[in-house]
Amino acid sequence: MAKKYPLASKRPKVEQTHLPGMVPVTIPEVEEAAKAFAEAKEDQADAADISKNCEASLLVLMKREKITVYHGHGITVVVDATEKAKVKIDQKPKRDERPGTPVE
Repeated sequence: MAKKYPLASKRPKVEQTHLPGMVPVTIPEVEEAAKAFAEAKEDQADAADISKNCEASLLVLMKREKITVYHGHGITVVVDATEKAKVKIDQKPKRDERPGTPVE
């Protein structure tokens, strides 16, 4: 027996309506929380885009300087084989570390 709607995307969308005389229930706290959640998701997406752009510019700088590892002022940058930058920032830099020296 053939299916009436073989593809789910071709199925007509029917929105359920309320019965006559009944008002849909609205909860302001839920609506506010949903709006806050949606805004947070947008902010998270924007932050991800900014992070990707910063990583790309860091990789360009590391390639320009022809280094894969950098240590300086408590910052360690390592570029791995998959062209991903891993950054670690120490709160207190080591005393014996010379700032700004690339390490291979």
